[in-house]
Amino acid sequence: WKDKYPAFAWCADHGDGWYLPAIEELNVLLLNDEVHSKVNGTLEQKRGSVMYSKRDNKWYWSSTEDNKRYAWFVNMFYGLTRSDNRGNDLFVRAVSAF
Repeated sequence: WKDKYPAFAWCADHGDGWYLPAIEELNVLLLNDEVHSKVNGTLEQKRGSVMYSKRDNKWYWSSTEDNKRYAWFVNMFYGLTRSDNRGNDLFVRAVSAF
């Protein structure tokens, strides 16, 4: 199941309270400078992987599905949202609810 659902597996491996953000949350996390900075500070304290800078051309998955095979993702550099096959190799950034 970990190969089929890598984002879910990443969250499960990090313990309780971690989840993959919805598309609306991901837009705020990635594109709002103040939120981006605060979340990165928290991730550093918890020894998590920080988010890339908005200067980097990186794509992040959200938990929001478009249909059974496709999910929505956000581009850091352009601020674009797109839907693509969930099997594609994009970045996962889980967040903690606590």
